[in-house]
Amino acid sequence: MSNLIIELLLRLIKPLFAVLLGGLVYWIATGPLGAPGSVELGLISILCGAAFILLAQEGPL
Repeated sequence: MSNLIIELLLRLIKPLFAVLLGGLVYWIATGPLGAPGSVELGLISILCGAAFILLAQEGPL
């Protein structure tokens, strides 16, 4: 049972990291860059974080 819990936690790390990166992108976009905050910008920021994780994981080169 403990292996199942550990596997579940390992699988949840990537989406959590994508949300954290998305939050950082959202904060940069709305703060220093001055973009108006919206739900669309938030979702695009999370997708940007997820795309970065996929690129870093797979290694395009």
